[in-house]
Amino acid sequence: MIGCFLAGLGGALVAPIVNITLGMDHAIIMEAFLIVIIGGLGNVWGALLGALIFGLTQSLGVLIWPQFGIVFPYAAVVIVLFFRPRGLLKSTW
Repeated sequence: MIGCFLAGLGGALVAPIVNITLGMDHAIIMEAFLIVIIGGLGNVWGALLGALIFGLTQSLGVLIWPQFGIVFPYAAVVIVLFFRPRGLLKSTW
């Protein structure tokens, strides 16, 4: 029940910031999946670190090379998985 409440609250808070379209869930789910993969499955602190890295690389990508700014977070995921296949922090599973 708390999870449903937080999901609804998050949707209501993000609605004025972004355009709500059909299929926007795919982009959000993909980013959330990549963030969890960077940090390590089942590790909350890893997800926090993964979100920080993902957001910084996305912002720097838009700042440095705006035409290909979307590529930088995915490159960060590839680099992390190349050196640490299980994620940055130890998985709890």
